[in-house]
Amino acid sequence: LHAIVLDETSGSGTCSNATSGKHLVMAFCEAPSVKTYSVTDPFSCPDANAGGLVEKNAGTDFATGTGGTITIQSSDASCTRGTFNMQLGSDTLAGQFNAVICPGAARDFNPCSTPSCSSVR
Repeated sequence: LHAIVLDETSGSGTCSNATSGKHLVMAFCEAPSVKTYSVTDPFSCPDANAGGLVEKNAGTDFATGTGGTITIQSSDASCTRGTFNMQLGSDTLAGQFNAVICPGAARDFNPCSTPSCSSVR
């Protein structure tokens, strides 16, 4: 499983998992590539689509993505960039992201602040 995790607070400049607050998790069975993924519920691997989840306080599920899209616009060895428009029940959450790839992190993609690729909220 691969994930892009957007935290509600800016990164500390290091690749680490947040332990408080809310985070948007965009899950993929394979490393995300340049294309548009449909958000499905339920999400399970193997699947060519994506899953979405809002977590709070280091992992408690808060809301599940029930539809929408995640578009990966570019990806290289250090950063994945894209947009999302995700339905969470009757609510919609949309935005853009620049996610720094953090090798060895608990999740494969974890946003953190760096000069070359900073997370966008």
